[in-house]
Amino acid sequence: MTPYEELCSQDWVQYFEEKLNSTEVRYDKDGKFKVFGRLVNGDPWLRTPSCTTQDIHGMCGRYQEIFALKMGFIHSRCHECWKVVVAPNTVEELFKLYDYQQDIDIPAKCGIELRPFVPRLYGGYFYNQSLEQGRECHKIISEGVHNKISPDIKVILKRACSEFEIKFGPSDKWKILPEQKEYEDKFDTLFVQDVANPAVMPEYIAANTKRKWLQFAAEAKPPDYTYLKFTGGKYLTQHVEYVTYHLEQSESLEQSKEPLIKVVGR
Repeated sequence: MTPYEELCSQDWVQYFEEKLNSTEVRYDKDGKFKVFGRLVNGDPWLRTPSCTTQDIHGMCGRYQEIFALKMGFIHSRCHECWKVVVAPNTVEELFKLYDYQQDIDIPAKCGIELRPFVPRLYGGYFYNQSLEQGRECHKIISEGVHNKISPDIKVILKRACSEFEIKFGPSDKWKILPEQKEYEDKFDTLFVQDVANPAVMPEYIAANTKRKWLQFAAEAKPPDYTYLKFTGGKYLTQHVEYVTYHLEQSESLEQSKEPLIKVVGR
C-alpha cells in the first residue's frame, strides 16, 4: 500500500465532508462523528413513532450513503433487513394505510413514491431484522391490509433497499465480502447516532406532507381522482368540463335516419 493509499484508508472525513458542512454531522468532543436527527423539508414519507424512536432511517441512510455508494459494498446489517412492501392503488388507500400503520407496533413508513425507478405512485414499508421476522410480518400485514383497506392491494416481502438491487444485482446473490468487516468495525468506533432526542414529526409538518400527497395525486398522469374525496369535490389543478355534442348528434341521426355525410357520385 502506498503512502497515499494509506492516507485514503484512514481518511474517514471524506465520507462525511458534505454533511459536516451542513452541520448534520459534527465532530464530537471525543473525536467521533456525531449525527443529529433532523426533519427534512419536502420529505414525502410519514413514519410511525416506533420507526422514529428506533431511528432506523438514520442508520439506513449512513449505510447506503457511505458503504454502498462510496465504498462499493452492502453493509452486513443490510443483508438482514427485510421489508414488507405495501402498494396502495389510490391516495385514499394511502391515507387508510397511514392510519393502519399508526395502530400497529411495527416500525413503518408510507408516502408518495418520487424515485423514478419505483413503478407505482404510493408505497408503505414495514421493517424487519430477519427473514423469519419478515415472513411473520408479511402474514400479519397482508391480512390486516386486505381486511381493513382492500383485497386488491399488493403486499410483498423484499430484502433491503431497491437501490442495492439496482447497483449490486438480485438480492439472493449478495455476498458479504471478507474485507468489509474491518471497515464496518472502524465505522462503529467513529460513528455516533444521536438517538437521545430523535426528530419527532410535529403535526403541522405531517399536515404539510399529507397535503402534498393529495397534490401529487391530482397532478399524476392520469390523475388519481380519489383525492376529490378529501377536497369536497374541488379540483386541485386546472380542470375543464367540455361541452360535448357527440351524443346529441347520434340522437339526431337516429331520429332522422339521414347520414351526417352524404357521398355524392355513387
